[in-house]
Amino acid sequence: LELVQDFPIPARKPGQVLVKLHSSSVNPVDTYMRSGLFRPDADGAPCVLGGDLAGVVVEADEGSRFKKGDHVAALTPGFMAKATGDSSQGTYAQYVAADESHIALLPAGIPLDTAGGLPLVGLTAWQALMDGQPVEGQRVLVFAASGGVGHVAVQLAKILGLYTVAVAGPKNTVKGHDVLGLAEVGHHQGIQQHMHPGLGEGAAGHG
Repeated sequence: LELVQDFPIPARKPGQVLVKLHSSSVNPVDTYMRSGLFRPDADGAPCVLGGDLAGVVVEADEGSRFKKGDHVAALTPGFMAKATGDSSQGTYAQYVAADESHIALLPAGIPLDTAGGLPLVGLTAWQALMDGQPVEGQRVLVFAASGGVGHVAVQLAKILGLYTVAVAGPKNTVKGHDVLGLAEVGHHQGIQQHMHPGLGEGAAGHG
């Protein structure tokens, strides 16, 4: 990685919004890009990484639903842009020009300092729940409930009126009860051994 301090402010195209960033996040896919697992084409490197953003609108089209000063968040294709041939810049920068379709207004109660960690995990959790076509009162099982996607999924599930059962690491079961307010939470080691007798002996450290 290289810190570039004189990177130009991106030119906003019609249909885009120029945002001054306040926060972003590092998701697994970002580490894959950085490590070279999803290596950009040689013609596209070096590049600006990152897909999540939260910030303040600097400029938008006339008649846009966004106006200067709005607090917004977005999941942009920047984190995978160079690997897919997209020309979008990533979000690890002070300014990002993002398509309006990728941006949402932030509710007043969500601070910019933390909102940058929400877009990818929030959308992933929401889409996973919606794919199941949940009905209030149903039970839902969330694995890795203390992780990025998981801890958002259990909160969304509660809002949807689902009876939420979660699986987390042994050190995070208390968090599940006391912080996330889960109905039931168990640690993954105990559940794996219950489902697969002998896992702790024959496959310890391999799954």
